[in-house]
Amino acid sequence: MAKSFRDMSVALGDYRFAHWGRLAPEERQRLENIEWTLLNNSSDLITMVVGLALAEVEKEFKAITAVIEHAREVLKTVTDFKNVLSLAAGVIALGAAIVVGVVSENPAPIIAAVTDFAATLKVVAQTE
Repeated sequence: MAKSFRDMSVALGDYRFAHWGRLAPEERQRLENIEWTLLNNSSDLITMVVGLALAEVEKEFKAITAVIEHAREVLKTVTDFKNVLSLAAGVIALGAAIVVGVVSENPAPIIAAVTDFAATLKVVAQTE
């Protein structure tokens, strides 16, 4: 799961460089900041979930990995910068929900975040 966050960070970096000339300097900086946030989230998640019994949250982790992988595929077709930000914000929100779910030992925030992000993905994919 943590690898999915890292991979999404790399995908955003790839997007930033592929669209460098089309993005304003502040947009490039914003994407770079998000890349670092996701890389840090990836590292934090590794630390947080090491002690968990994976059987308890395995289903949620599989769903998270799947939705982030789908986001990476959608990102390859995105041309509207606002949609890029929607995808990035969704992944960051997902990371926050994972922290809340792990700390509280309650999968509900994780499940809700996966559902919300899947809906965002659907909207972004339809508008591109």
